Amino acid sequence: MTLYDSSQFINLINNANSYFSSLYPALNAARGFNSSSANPFGPFNNVSNLKIIPIPVGSSSRLTLGSSSSPSGSLHDQMLGNLYSGSTTPSCLTAVRLAEAEYQKGVREIGSSNDSVDIRKYKNGARNNHQWCGYFTSWLYGSGQGTDNNSTFGFTGSSQAIKNRAINAGCYAYKNSGYTPKVGDLAMWTKSASTGHVGIVTKVYSDGSFDVIEGNSGNKVAKHHYKSQSSVGSTFNGFVKMNEWTA
Repeated sequence: MTLYDSSQFINLINNANSYFSSLYPALNAARGFNSSSANPFGPFNNVSNLKIIPIPVGSSSRLTLGSSSSPSGSLHDQMLGNLYSGSTTPSCLTAVRLAEAEYQKGVREIGSSNDSVDIRKYKNGARNNHQWCGYFTSWLYGSGQGTDNNSTFGFTGSSQAIKNRAINAGCYAYKNSGYTPKVGDLAMWTKSASTGHVGIVTKVYSDGSFDVIEGNSGNKVAKHHYKSQSSVGSTFNGFVKMNEWTA
């Protein structure tokens, strides 16, 4: 738990306002937000008018905020209370926010067709019956953010192509190898050299469990909680270290 004095709190609020402004493009893509949308930190917009009660900056009498172990962590660690070790890159944070937005929308297939208006969006407009977990992940890191994502795994519908490119880039960790996933990393399943499944890690807990949002899971965008890397299933293979790849 991080302890902050009043000046640090004001800095955090100022940073949060600036950070929210930087997220407008991603929020617009995910939820139709625009520059006139309400800033969730709006009540603190004019921090110069905040009345801070003077408190001594001592070890037993400072304002408590956040959950990171050090105030030197990223803004996401400090302001949003992440429960994982390490920092999240802007690209990873945006991908997670997009995934959460699609999950909240309740995206699902029309029947069992691997198709819907939203799924065509993940497939860059294509209308077909191809499995779409890889396309969903590509959209999160690519066109969903207004980029081609060619600096990492680009655009692909193949989960195993994502895995192989990550291995070649030195950004892959096999399960139970000692690696702790970070928010924004990709969880990878491998059934064969060419088939598998992929999702995005959206939260990591102090007990080692983690949440993953997955496209094409039960014919929809679904969120699953896994108690450990060993409990995910026999085909679970490891993690694409997106926070390293996008750093």
